[in-house]
Amino acid sequence: MTRLTSGVRNPWVWSITCFLGTSIYCVSILVAQEPLRYVQLAQQQSALDWEPFDEPRLQQLVSQGNIVMVYFTAEWAVNGKRNLEVAIHTPKVRETVNKNRVISMIADLTQNPLSFQESLKKVWNTESLPLLAIYRPKQLEQPILLHDLFTESEVLKALEDAGGRPTSSKDAAPAGGGKGAGSSVGSVDSVLSPPVMTWSNPPGTKPDWLIRGENAMRARERVRRKLDESKELEFNNQPLSSVLTYLSDAYGFPIHGNAKSLEKAMVTLEEPITLNATGSLRSVLLRILDPLGLDYIVLEDGLEIRTGREAILHGAVRAYNLKHVASNNLEGLEIVSTIQKMVHPSEWAENGASCHLIGSVLLVKASEGMHDEIERLLSQLNAMRTDENNP
Repeated sequence: MTRLTSGVRNPWVWSITCFLGTSIYCVSILVAQEPLRYVQLAQQQSALDWEPFDEPRLQQLVSQGNIVMVYFTAEWAVNGKRNLEVAIHTPKVRETVNKNRVISMIADLTQNPLSFQESLKKVWNTESLPLLAIYRPKQLEQPILLHDLFTESEVLKALEDAGGRPTSSKDAAPAGGGKGAGSSVGSVDSVLSPPVMTWSNPPGTKPDWLIRGENAMRARERVRRKLDESKELEFNNQPLSSVLTYLSDAYGFPIHGNAKSLEKAMVTLEEPITLNATGSLRSVLLRILDPLGLDYIVLEDGLEIRTGREAILHGAVRAYNLKHVASNNLEGLEIVSTIQKMVHPSEWAENGASCHLIGSVLLVKASEGMHDEIERLLSQLNAMRTDENNP
């Protein structure tokens, strides 16, 4: 998901009007006068008859009894193209849209990143792109909203809730049929879904960058294994510096506080710590650092104490092979969506956590605590899958 940031003002202005009860909230968004590349790209890649967003036309179409689907996105929105490719530009969605004569609009903010998060939050309770709004016939108020990362099934459900009839295999329209069939613009097969090109391993020895990366990964994993070691610990009003020194000696690697990070959190090394616990170093650090607004990052030779935000920004990227918990790419995308909605959801939008699916491999940049929760969630999914396969 991508949070909007402030940008240069532009003379071309349009507004989205949202009616809530008797009050009208207006979210003003700047868009180039000519259709931007994202609009043209969508038109090239789908049988949907996309048209650039126009607020007066939206009001007219909805008041005339049409279902209208508006997609707000941008080139820099992390999940913008992914949603088009796997959740919107699919045969089932195209069939449902054509069958119910849904009008499809796209609002491209690529050239105009804007600071209108507060307005978005006030109106729609979201601060990020992409955002899909589906308007019911003759109801401009309270459109059905899907934002950030969503799936084909969620789009189909939203269209049905808006008054559209689900499409069955018996009455499915051809991919280019329905509204706009005379100006069909093709299928998803070029820019958004390029031709598959097979790569083979290059001959010779591993390059230095790959060897360095593997060595660094192994070193960090050795530290993480130490985090799982359980000990009985007791601290009675001892300064934070003494606690970190004791833990460093007990677990065999350095644990030090970053001076600038401690200053940002308004914490000194003389902060008194009282704790009586038996558990892993991972759980002990959580109980010590979390109340202070601190966290830690894993280095190749130990741990460094940082602020919670810095723990995400400087956190390691870790790879998860979803073949252990999913049977196909659609299930994989459902898992990605679930992770972003259930594991510290605000961190993905506000503090720089991110994830990206390449084939079956999920790459995640997050804090160690978030990685711990992701591991537990995936482990539960794996256990349930194993139980289903072995009744």
